[in-house]
Amino acid sequence: MRTSIKLVVAVVGAVLMLGMKCVFVEAEQQSLRFDPAAMMAAFKAHQISQKQTLSIQTTRTPKNCKRKVKDGDRVSFAYTGRIDKSSPVGVKGKLFDSSSGRGPFICNVGAGEVIQGMDRALKSMCIGMKRVVVIPSSLGYGDNGSPPLIPGGATLNFDIELLHID
Repeated sequence: MRTSIKLVVAVVGAVLMLGMKCVFVEAEQQSLRFDPAAMMAAFKAHQISQKQTLSIQTTRTPKNCKRKVKDGDRVSFAYTGRIDKSSPVGVKGKLFDSSSGRGPFICNVGAGEVIQGMDRALKSMCIGMKRVVVIPSSLGYGDNGSPPLIPGGATLNFDIELLHID
């Protein structure tokens, strides 16, 4: 029994060092056993998310761009967030958040107030500009996700529109 516990602790430690969740299932008599299938699924999702890159596509550019967003600017923007069709996990296309009906989201760019992928996507935008942004897990919510709506390892898709720059 002690050898089993030491092995479980060693495996959990190794998995945590990789930044992944280790999945265990409860067995009889309150003991735990390692679930290799769940571990492999988590590992594959982690590998896929690390290979993906940030994709920024501008879908509307205003005729006049007097000022572009830079680090330190306080901005407001409208957004709709979904699980991307390329995501290794989650329900593809599922809406997880939107500013619609709540008003715009306000943040300071480059201050870590939003996920890294969004910080990068907002830079160099002009008021009235629209973008479609595909954010890999490594620049989004990572291997932990943001339960219950965003699973760990999820690739995200945002439609954003810049409304104001302070």
